[in-house]
Amino acid sequence: MKFELYTAESDERTVYITGNFNNWNPKDSNFQLTQKDSQNYFIEIDDALLPDIVEYKFTKGGWENVELDKYGSITPNKKASKAAGKTSDIVEKWRLNWGPFKDEYFPIAEIISEEFYIPQLDRYRKIWALLPYDYYFSDKKYPVLYLQDAQNLFNEGSGYGNW
Repeated sequence: MKFELYTAESDERTVYITGNFNNWNPKDSNFQLTQKDSQNYFIEIDDALLPDIVEYKFTKGGWENVELDKYGSITPNKKASKAAGKTSDIVEKWRLNWGPFKDEYFPIAEIISEEFYIPQLDRYRKIWALLPYDYYFSDKKYPVLYLQDAQNLFNEGSGYGNW
């Protein structure tokens, strides 16, 4: 059976197929795809190795580098019938070391004050601003959201005053 893959997001990492035919090993060298050009890959797998219904995913060498949908979410397993003889898929994005985003798109974290005094609590707290990645070179306007985790609402496992 022939598996074809198109992905517009290319990098130097090798692409593998994994599934119910290789115990879901995400970096099995026997199932490394051949690169046709910068965006197209393929692999032909002997039918004797495949079950009648093939479940599979594409990875770039590990679960920390698995395929994602256009929103950066994990995709469900793909399914194909071995009888079809060929399937073509598209991968929108790739996870990179457990994250779906490229470093240049991460937000900017700035410390506004190391010791902001809160008289009602008679305590000092660090004040942060989390800014969009393009904040300093964009004309976009952003709403402001003020958050505090006085009751550990966002992370119940965090210690007091840690957020």
